[in-house]
Amino acid sequence: MGPTHPLDDKKLLGSVRYVLRRNGIPAMYLADTVREIVVLTLDYLVGKEAPADPKEWTALACRIARNHAISELRKRKTREKYGDVGLTDQEDSIEPLPKDECRDPLDQRRLIGVLEEQFREGEMAADGEVILDSVAAGDSHEEIASELGITRAAVKKRLARMRETFAERVEKEGMSHLKREKG
Repeated sequence: MGPTHPLDDKKLLGSVRYVLRRNGIPAMYLADTVREIVVLTLDYLVGKEAPADPKEWTALACRIARNHAISELRKRKTREKYGDVGLTDQEDSIEPLPKDECRDPLDQRRLIGVLEEQFREGEMAADGEVILDSVAAGDSHEEIASELGITRAAVKKRLARMRETFAERVEKEGMSHLKREKG
């Protein structure tokens, strides 16, 4: 029987296994991860001088095992945080993005520019900016009406008129493809 490689030493592999378990590697992945550490250790040593004795080999392999385990733990926490559980037997749910998330920021700026221009030119209803800001903030028509001292029907009518005026202007400017579809 010829000489064996220092990374095949039972004490070294036991130490690596211990470090991996202490740093959160599940038991079911331990055998594969130990072999992966051996490969990572050899990769690390490419172009470098090999450790001189078994203790240095063990220290190097254990350091690589610890760093690898920490890296895997961070990846696992990130996957858990963002809902990525890896491959499963379940089908992926493929749904269209909500309309607001589909619009390009440049298109949004263009549409906002058209709206601002309409306000500057006086094409929008009285108190239009307050009404639009309040609707965007999620206020009900009743809340907006009481803030402005007008009726709920007046708020609805002004909002409808502003939407219509805006849609006409967007159509006129040739940007109708940027409008959000109703539905």
